[in-house]
Amino acid sequence: MTNNNIDLENSISKNSNDKYSKIQNCLPTFLFDSFENSIDDLEEENEYSTEELSNSKSSDEKNQNDKNNLNINDNDNILSKTSKNISNLNYNPIIVQNYFVRNNLYYNNINYYQFNSINYNNQFPNFIFTYNNKFYNRENLNYKIKNLINNKNNDNQNSVNNNLNLLNNFIQLSNKDFYLYIITQKGSRELQNILNKTSSIYIDKIINKIHNNFPKILIDKYGNYFCQKLIKMSFPYQRIKILKYINKHFIQISLNSFGTHPIQLLIETISTLEEKKLIIKYIINNELILSLDSKGTHILQKLILITNDEERKIINENIIKNISKLIYNSFGICVLIKLINNSKDKNLKEKIVKFIIENNPLNIIQHPYGNYVIQSLFNEHNIIYCKEIINIIIDNIYFLSIKKFSSNVVENCIKFGNENIAKTIYNKIINQGKLSNMLNNTYGNFVIEKLILKLNDEEKNILINDIKKCGKENCLSNNIIDLLYK
Repeated sequence: MTNNNIDLENSISKNSNDKYSKIQNCLPTFLFDSFENSIDDLEEENEYSTEELSNSKSSDEKNQNDKNNLNINDNDNILSKTSKNISNLNYNPIIVQNYFVRNNLYYNNINYYQFNSINYNNQFPNFIFTYNNKFYNRENLNYKIKNLINNKNNDNQNSVNNNLNLLNNFIQLSNKDFYLYIITQKGSRELQNILNKTSSIYIDKIINKIHNNFPKILIDKYGNYFCQKLIKMSFPYQRIKILKYINKHFIQISLNSFGTHPIQLLIETISTLEEKKLIIKYIINNELILSLDSKGTHILQKLILITNDEERKIINENIIKNISKLIYNSFGICVLIKLINNSKDKNLKEKIVKFIIENNPLNIIQHPYGNYVIQSLFNEHNIIYCKEIINIIIDNIYFLSIKKFSSNVVENCIKFGNENIAKTIYNKIINQGKLSNMLNNTYGNFVIEKLILKLNDEEKNILINDIKKCGKENCLSNNIIDLLYK
């Protein structure tokens, strides 16, 4: 690199903050790839010094000769030395950028500078394309852009045509051969790629082609991925077709380790009432089977999320009928929790609370799974239904506070209850003389922490004094110790 070029770069960089502004790069990735190899070879040839640029007449003549001798198709000579004012260029940066935006092309981090409004306009009229802080001419760059865009569009069109021809060839296969191809790893991947670039007409043809084998494809190791892509690309009327084709096998597919995924996606994708009605129809009277299965539980949970109480009224009733089996099951409680959190039906929640009260509530509070159902009831909206459960907790506060699962129920009772509930629990603990034991218990000390956070200032100070009397050595909670001795 010459000294003149170094001076040019320093001059530009020194004034970069106040002399000109950068605008959004407007070269896509495919253009950058084309230029990357050639620019390094052209650095010495295409750099200009201030002296050369300021000598307009000789520079114009020299650049005109270079332009005449330039082979545009030569990848080693993409950028020419032609001088031309920016205002006369066919494409300014904004126009080029807009073109790429309209055509959904990608940009790359090559900087463009706009010199229209700065003092350097006359000195550097056409060197607005930069690479590694070096300035290059735009005229043949624009020419190259147009050529590459045309080539890219032609390549895209050829790719689309090839995909459609390939898809037509697949559709010409017999139903059995087409099905056998889909359930191979190669076939599944190839057809997924084609689906990305096809129209709804061809999706209709594919659905009609495989309708007899749809259930088998859905539960196949590779076929299920093809079905997921097909569902993503489908319209409501096409999803309704799919649902009708698999109606007798819906539950079986939902319980399958491969089939559950496209069915879950289908439920997430539905957008019309008719689609909802079909799925609800298939699930009614199968709630228990789905709820207790590791795959089926997700089907029912997703349906609860996309429907309201009125739409799934019968399903809600059937779930409550089977609550005795669901509340002690690791998958069943997930359905109950989703139902509690996504239902506005007061009667439904009262039925759940009634079942708990009538079926050994202390056992459910301590149960590894059942306790989560009660915790779901203890939130800002539902705790008003739980007065009877709260009274049972208060009566057994010490016993429940020192147990692993039930202590979580007690904490949420304090957290979501009002100050009166917290005060009653505190008085119960003090009256029983269990404060020291709870402070020294792995689970009980967290209950005391929740009490400190919930009580008002006056009651909190009384509790802190009581804790101090128990002694620091009897307190397992570092948070409480920090509070007492900070």
